[in-house]
Amino acid sequence: MTRLFNKHYSSPRISQYFDLQIKPFESRLTIITLTRNACCHHARVWNKRNTIRATIPNTMLRPWITLPTDSLRIYFNLCIIKYFVDVISQNNHMKKNLLDLLAQFPNIDIQAMGFPSNWEQEPIWQN
Repeated sequence: MTRLFNKHYSSPRISQYFDLQIKPFESRLTIITLTRNACCHHARVWNKRNTIRATIPNTMLRPWITLPTDSLRIYFNLCIIKYFVDVISQNNHMKKNLLDLLAQFPNIDIQAMGFPSNWEQEPIWQN
């Protein structure tokens, strides 16, 4: 997906659709791609530190993270995915699905995943 965007569709129109500048948009696509690849190849993602840090946009026009968050943990990746999903499908069930998944595995330390306290109250998770 990232290669396709970079090679053929690197256009401000696509990143503008997501209310992001081109560099932060490309950086987030890369993180989604790396997360997807890790999941597809059964790699550990729940408590792993990412190797790249997302480019932070100058301004955020849509709901985003307000609490201090480790951008190298899976929680940050989930927020990126939620951001894109919210743009594509406003009435999505990602938060409910995530809460259901976490409830199925109550012994998992979500702080090791980078979840801050009261993460459910973040603007990004209000949809």
